[in-house]
Amino acid sequence: MEKRVLLAVFLSFLVLFVYQSVFAPPPPKPPAGNESAAKPAATGGPKTAGTPAAPVRQAPAEAATPA
Repeated sequence: MEKRVLLAVFLSFLVLFVYQSVFAPPPPKPPAGNESAAKPAATGGPKTAGTPAAPVRQAPAEAATPA
């Protein structure tokens, strides 16, 4: 490839990176009401580190047997 093409691609990415870093919207702040509701659940609940978040759903036995 020509040097000018590589330079154009590099400068295009540089412009996109600088634009996103300068004009990016600030991250949304969490509402103040959710903090008080999240604290009791995080400190008072049982430890569930080893358990899955949702139960695994299995297919019914009727659909698993060949007809």
